[in-house]
Amino acid sequence: MPAELAYREDGTAIMAVAETPAWHGEGFTALGRRLTLEELETVVPEWAAPVEARPLLSVTNGYPQAVATHVANTRLAAGSSPEKVVGIVGKRRYQLVQNLEAFRLAEGIMGLQEEAQVASAGLLRDGSVAILTLYLGEDYLVPGLESERRGRYLNVVNSFDASYALTAVNSDVRMVCANTLRWNLRQPRKVAIRHTGLMADKLEHARRALGLADRYAQLQAIVAEHLVEETVTAAKAEEFFATLVPLPVDSAGKAQEGRALNNARQLREALANLYWTNPTVAPVQGSRWGLLQAVTFYTNHQQERRQTALSTTSENRFEAVVLDDSSPLEAKAQRLLETTKLRTALAAV
Repeated sequence: MPAELAYREDGTAIMAVAETPAWHGEGFTALGRRLTLEELETVVPEWAAPVEARPLLSVTNGYPQAVATHVANTRLAAGSSPEKVVGIVGKRRYQLVQNLEAFRLAEGIMGLQEEAQVASAGLLRDGSVAILTLYLGEDYLVPGLESERRGRYLNVVNSFDASYALTAVNSDVRMVCANTLRWNLRQPRKVAIRHTGLMADKLEHARRALGLADRYAQLQAIVAEHLVEETVTAAKAEEFFATLVPLPVDSAGKAQEGRALNNARQLREALANLYWTNPTVAPVQGSRWGLLQAVTFYTNHQQERRQTALSTTSENRFEAVVLDDSSPLEAKAQRLLETTKLRTALAAV
């Protein structure tokens, strides 16, 4: 599933979000308000629970022996959740970072004089990955469109199975699931602090790497302001989705039947459906900004990469062109929607 949330034994998700519910509707929601660290420790105690590096045992000749090279990261019991192994990692290169330490590190990066406010926090992948989103600063707003208010966040991902380095990302999308985690990790305004070395030594580097927050917000506001003024007809919208998601063809230029063709058609249909029916997009429908928001909503919440042994070369090529992580669908969409006037405005910043 795209969310990949971790769950308690009673079936509830180990996730907390502030102000508005997450797209999946699971976990605790603090409607209309932001969360504090103290409240976070109460509503998702598993997120804040300590993780211990314990000996990894193997049985030799009927006797348990500690494995010399690896340890078992074990989350202590918290709330209604029992003790649980959340990762097997190498002793030499992995440095265990507690989630509360990551929280304080994020505050240090932000340079706050008071405790940070929480937008979301939770566990993914059976507890092996922890996510945290803090409010970075002021929202920016497309003039005259309250629906286009955007938050600015510092997202932090921490892993106990070494699947991710401790990473901080400056973006306008809070992390509430695996999809939004992957989206954030594709953004350029991020810094990875490897699970080795002294964390304090990385602080200044992280501040510099994430120091483009104000400029990024300014650029995004320019993009939004220009694109929302550019109207599009239904025919132009259909043409845009056709260009964004081309139908696969063979070497002779003929339409290629099969799964790849079906995937392309389904993607076009999904994007068009979001543009015409999604309530988030509705206030800016009929504009280039609305087209971009439909694509953004899809990549944030609905896109799920599938890699199977049944994938053909042509299908993989289609995935690489349209959905490749190094060139996200929304980046291609923005390139198609940019006008000469917008490019000039961005160049002047």
